[in-house]
This record gives sequence, structure tokens and C-alpha cells, in this order.
Amino acid sequence: MNNEQLAAFRSYVQTEMEKWQVPGLSIAVVQGNEVMMAEGFGYRDIEKKLAVTPDTLFAIGSCTKAFTALAAGQLMEEGKIDLDTPVINYLPTFKMHDPVATEQLTLRDMLCHRSGLPRHDLLLFNEKLSREDLIARLRYLEPSQPIRYKFQYNNLLITTAGYILGHMEGTSWEQVIQNYILGPLDMTESCMSIYDLKQSANHAVPYVEKEGCIVSTPYHNIDAFGPAGSINSNAKEMASWVLMNLNKGRYKDRTLVSEKYIAEMQTPLINSHSYVNQKEFLVSCYGLGWLIEPYRGYQMILHDGGIDGYSALTAFLPNNNLGIVVLTNKNSTPLPRMIAFNLFDRALGLDEVDWSGRFWEDYERAKSQEEEQQAQICKSNHQQASRALLKYAGTYTHPGYGDIFITLRDEKLHMKLYAFESVLSCKDRSTFRLDLDIGMMVVPLNMTFQESSAGKIESLSMPLNYEPDAKETVFIKQL
Repeated sequence: MNNEQLAAFRSYVQTEMEKWQVPGLSIAVVQGNEVMMAEGFGYRDIEKKLAVTPDTLFAIGSCTKAFTALAAGQLMEEGKIDLDTPVINYLPTFKMHDPVATEQLTLRDMLCHRSGLPRHDLLLFNEKLSREDLIARLRYLEPSQPIRYKFQYNNLLITTAGYILGHMEGTSWEQVIQNYILGPLDMTESCMSIYDLKQSANHAVPYVEKEGCIVSTPYHNIDAFGPAGSINSNAKEMASWVLMNLNKGRYKDRTLVSEKYIAEMQTPLINSHSYVNQKEFLVSCYGLGWLIEPYRGYQMILHDGGIDGYSALTAFLPNNNLGIVVLTNKNSTPLPRMIAFNLFDRALGLDEVDWSGRFWEDYERAKSQEEEQQAQICKSNHQQASRALLKYAGTYTHPGYGDIFITLRDEKLHMKLYAFESVLSCKDRSTFRLDLDIGMMVVPLNMTFQESSAGKIESLSMPLNYEPDAKETVFIKQL
């Protein structure tokens, strides 16, 4: 890209940041063996008017997964593990709910999300659980598909894969990533803990949008499932990561991993689903830690990342030797993809797609649907006052998730799970709606109570696994 193209691109970025109310953003553009651009835009701290720089640290969320997958290949090439050996050989205590998965699941299966287990991400918000605790609770989570049958994005199993890497090295996942990737790539400011991020003098404060306003949100400690999403980095250092991937495992005079394994990571292993429901995305697959989605006829490798208050994207066109990293301090914004696609359009000499307009239509449609649902809930709430709600109160337990507490206060039912609290709104005789504010977004959920023929409440169930065809998770009422 020439200077004129980059200047027009910068203008586009600034315009779209304002439209989408993104406080701060940092971008690195890599072309060939050169970092063409590494710049900050907007504020890393709105209140203090502190500007984003190329050195500002952001959480990269699930962009971390490719780091974990690369480290697996590095250990494999040293003869320490095999991606196709059942993980029970490395971790004898490993156990899934499905005995077939327990005996057969491999690191390759985990790294490309084909375990048969749906997401169960809410479990990751129990900050009292260690990484070992999370892995131990896999045995209580029911699968929804046979092993290797379907793509099912799963943070718990990427976490398990990373744990096994540390276990086989006699250390931790964090130390493996430091020794094998961050150190060799000179990523000296990057870190793997929310505590280290907060201590940095140049880090981006996380923000969310609430009722049309941009407000800061608490830092979410995701250290326990670090291999799935806890790396924090900046545009300059992520540029080194992209350079290494574009150069097929080499960085400067070092070879981190073989060209063969880089190709393996970027080879489709299972059909996935595109996060962009547009005609340009006809197929989406998942490799080892990477999504593979052709973009307008060009091979594209990418991964999105998002945790509370942050959205990120790493994307590159390996056949065109072009890549980009976009880091922001606002959650659940489509801006990173929008920016990456616009850059690719410009660099490839294509007519620019109005990605902003298309994403805005999706945003308005989703907001309208949510308003309609809220209106329907409000109409049904009048039923609550005349119903005997006390029978629903109590403690409900699931061996994997732990306890949900239902209490009756001010003639309304209240739910508490971990640090989450929500008021239940009546939908019908046995089903209530709750809005779970998980920081990244507000997730609407239905909670259904089951009662005996005698009218005694015995359990409650909720769809906690992101899949419409998966069983609801059942919590048993305690006496």
C-alpha cells in the first residue's frame, strides 16, 4: 500500500470509530516483510484523555487461541507430544461426560473445536475455579454431538489443551507461551494476566455501551482459561506475530516452527460458521487455532477476540503477504472486521464494500428485535403479582456449574449465579426470562421450572450452551 492509500484508510478508520462509538483503537498493517503502519487512534482512557499509541496494551481475547495452537506444534516438533494421541495418555485424570470422547479426544480435536461438547461458557465466569477445577468439571457437562461430528466452539477444551502443554513441560501454559513464542518474537510488553495488564502504565481501559452511553466496565479476570483468551498485547508486538505467520514460521533469523506446521494450522479441519452472514462469505472452516474464510476470492486466515470491554481481530491473506491487527477497547463491536475488510479492498484494488452500512443494518435489526421482546415481557409481568412465587425460591445445584440461588424480594423473583444477579420476568406458567449482564453483552435467557404432579418444584433448566439443538442444563432443587 502506498502513502496515499494509507492516508485514505486512516480517514476511514477515524470516521467509523466515531460512528460506532469506539473510544480507542490500535492498528498494525504488515505487507511483505515490512510493518507499513502501527498507529493508535482515540483514547485508551476517556476520563483522563489519554491517547492510544502503538504501544498501548489491549486484551486480544480469542486471538490467543492461535498462540496455543502454535505452541502445540512446537512441542510436537520437539517430540514431546503428538496432536493425534488421545489426551488421556498425557493427562490420566482427564474425563468427559461421554466415555468415547474420554478415550479418543486428541489435542487436534480440541484445537479445532470438534469435541462434541457445546460451549458452556458461563462456567468460565466462576472466578473461584482454578484451571484444574475447570478441567475436572468437564465430566459433568453433557455433549450435544458425537466426537468429530460438528464444529462447536469451546473455550473449556482449548483451556485443557493449553494446560496439557504446560503439564508436559513440567510448567504452565503461560511459561510455554513465554518461552516458545513471546520471547523469540521480542514481544516483551505482552502479558498473559489481567493483573499484569492493569499494572501497565500504557493500557487501554475497557468500555461497554449501555443505554447509548460509553461507560467503563470492570476488568474480567480470565486467567483460569488463559489458553483460550488471556493474552494482552499491542499493535507493534502483534505485528511481529503476523510477520512470523506470513513468513511461514520464521521471524528475523529465527525459525519458531516449520513451514509444514504453519500450513497445517491454516488447513481446514472442520466446517464452521462465518460470523458474517454476507454473500462474500460462502464458506467458513476452522484449522488449528485459526478460522479459514475466503474473502472475495482470496484466501483469508483470521481470528476474532472479545472479552469484557475489548474487541480484537488478527487477519491476513497469506498468498498476498498482507496482514492486519485491530485492537479496540469496546466489546462486541464489528469495527475490527470492518476495518480489516476495508484495508483488504483497498490493497487488492477492489471496489470497496460498504461494510459499515451492512453491519449497521444488522445492529438496528437486532436492537429492534430486542425492544419487541422486552415489550412482550412487560405485557406478561402483570401475571406475577397474582401468582404464588414463593415455591420457586431456593437453592438449585448442578455438579459442573455449582449453585443458583432464587429468592423472593419485593414480590419479584431474583436469581444469583456467581457474581451475576438478575430479576426474573414471567413469560408463562413455568418459564421466566432473565437478562444476564456478562460484561461483554447482556444475554437474554429463559429459565424453566419443573414441578412434580403434586405441584412441588423439583428443578430448573436453562439453555447455557449456545446451541439450539443441545439439551438445557438442569439444576436440581436442594431440600
